[in-house]
Amino acid sequence: MSVETTTEANRAPGVIPAAPWRVTAISVQPGYRLAVTFVDGTSGIAELSLLVSAKDAGIFGPLADPTVFEQARVELGV
Repeated sequence: MSVETTTEANRAPGVIPAAPWRVTAISVQPGYRLAVTFVDGTSGIAELSLLVSAKDAGIFGPLADPTVFEQARVELGV
C-alpha cells in the first residue's frame, strides 16, 4: 500500500521549514521502506526492514507490524 503525505497540512503557523533535512513528503513502500523527499529536493528510499526486525529494535519494534508501519506520516517536517 502506498500512502503519500506532505507537510502542508501540518505546518505550524509562522514556521517556515528551511533546514535541508526537513521532510516534505513520504510514501510508504512494500518491505518496510519509505520514499522520502526533503525540503531541498533530495529524495530517496529509506530501507527500515533491518531496524524494525532487529532483536534489539527497542522503540522501533512496534513498527514491525505492517498496519502500524503504514501509518507513517510527515508532521512538522519530520
